[in-house]
Amino acid sequence: MKKFPIFDVYSQEADRLLHAKKSVKLIHSTGDIDASGDELEIPFREMLSRRLPSKYFVGHGHIVDQNLNVSPQYDVIIADSNATPILYEGENGTQYFPYESVYVVGELKSSFYKNSDQVKKFASNVETLLTEFFREDVPSNYIGNGITLGRGFSSSTTVAKQNEILSFMVFGSKNDFTEENLKVQLQESDGAHPTLLCFLDGSVVVKANIHETARGMNLGPLALGANVAKSESLNVVSIHFNNELKSASSLTVLMLSLFQHLNRTLLKEPPFDSYVESILAESSHNSKTVKKFS
Repeated sequence: MKKFPIFDVYSQEADRLLHAKKSVKLIHSTGDIDASGDELEIPFREMLSRRLPSKYFVGHGHIVDQNLNVSPQYDVIIADSNATPILYEGENGTQYFPYESVYVVGELKSSFYKNSDQVKKFASNVETLLTEFFREDVPSNYIGNGITLGRGFSSSTTVAKQNEILSFMVFGSKNDFTEENLKVQLQESDGAHPTLLCFLDGSVVVKANIHETARGMNLGPLALGANVAKSESLNVVSIHFNNELKSASSLTVLMLSLFQHLNRTLLKEPPFDSYVESILAESSHNSKTVKKFS
């Protein structure tokens, strides 16, 4: 029986992105920094739009919470397309998403530069989003469409919170990447974010369980979720693929992580009345009584 060459499909996607990465370097040399960033960001978002189901909206821009706090700009935001994902879109294409609609945030870089603290800065941005922005947790007894199970009923979900955020970074190349430098960049965070790093030239940094055997340390299952329970065997590991289709391998790990997260995550619709009330609370006004009801 013939087999569909799914690995070749991701190899072609990786090749397109690597070709776009070359354009980044060319345009960057002309001094057009904004255009050089688009050379990789746009093809990557287009790739996600092709590969993800239509219920997910792939965009970029800022996240806004009910208190009208605005996040830093994210190169990739994956949101619920069925829940009015965009509050506003500027003339330059920058989009503003209600926090409740967001599944995933991502950052794209043409190359890794260890002296730029790229991972540290992104991790800090995500941490700010998670700790200083507000959205209601989706509990385990919520089953979607506004339905919450009462006492005596239970769902198959075992997590306490169903609307975790997954974060990732994609680099066109490893450049001067070292594990030692990454360890330093992650020291000030708890290591939960970014969820993973993907290097299009054939490497990933993910969480995985490491088990000690008679022959040494053995790499166990990858932990690709957004909120993995910590254990003594859980580590952040750097994996370098050495097969012919190594770029496809790294991209496949990223896509597997996204698919798993999106399938396991459940969001609630944004409470737009709360957003509007926040706007009115900030409004100054003069008022006069027109008619008194007695």
